[in-house]
Amino acid sequence: CLAALGEWEELDCLLKREWGSLSQQARTECAPMGASSAWQLGNFDDLTGYIGLLQPHTVDDCFFRALRCVHSGRLDRGEKMLDEVRAALDAEITPLLREGYERAYPSIVKSQQVAELEEALNHRRLLRDGACAPGGPEEIALGRMWYDRLRAMQPDADYWQTSLAIHRLIVGPQLHRAAWLRYASVCRLQGRHNLCCNAILEVAGVAKRGSPSVVFSPGKA
Repeated sequence: CLAALGEWEELDCLLKREWGSLSQQARTECAPMGASSAWQLGNFDDLTGYIGLLQPHTVDDCFFRALRCVHSGRLDRGEKMLDEVRAALDAEITPLLREGYERAYPSIVKSQQVAELEEALNHRRLLRDGACAPGGPEEIALGRMWYDRLRAMQPDADYWQTSLAIHRLIVGPQLHRAAWLRYASVCRLQGRHNLCCNAILEVAGVAKRGSPSVVFSPGKA
C-alpha cells in the first residue's frame, strides 16, 4: 500500500525495521519496492543492495542497474544496461499491445522513461567531456523537452513522479519549477496530498531528501 501511494519514507522505514525477520523469498518480493523507495529518497547505497536481490534480466533489474550507472558516472556500462532494459521491455510490451493500448500504457511510459534516462546519460557525457556547462542552454532545452513530454502524458501522479526522478539527474526541482508545480497540481487533483506538499517543498528547496540511511545492507541477512 505504501508503494502504491508513493509514501517512500514510510516504506523505507518499514523495510529497514522488518528486514531481519523476512524470509529470502519475501526479501526478493520486496526488493523492487525497496529499490524504488531508495531511488526516490536519493539513497543510492541502499539501491545497490536491493539491485542484488532483483530477478536478473527483468525490466526492473536492468532499469535500476542503468540508473545506478548514470548516477555514478559509469556511462559506457550504463549504455549496455539500457540496451538490456529495452530488450526486456520489448518482450513485455509486444503481447500487451495485442490486448489494447490502455493495457500496454504503463510499459509505453516505461519506454519513454528509458529514452529519457539515455538522454540524461548523453548529457552527462557532454558535461564530462566539457562540451557543455551545468545550467547551460543545452540543459535548459533538455528540461523544456522533458516538460513538453510530461504534459502529453496521462495526468497520473505515479507516472509523473518516476519521470521527474529521472529528470532530476540533470535538472533539479528548482530549475524544473514548472514541471514540478504541474506535478503538484496532478497530485492534488488525485487526492495525493502528501505528494503534493512534498513537490512544493522540493521547488521551495526545503524538502529533506537523501538523508543518511542507517547501517543497512539489503543484500545481507
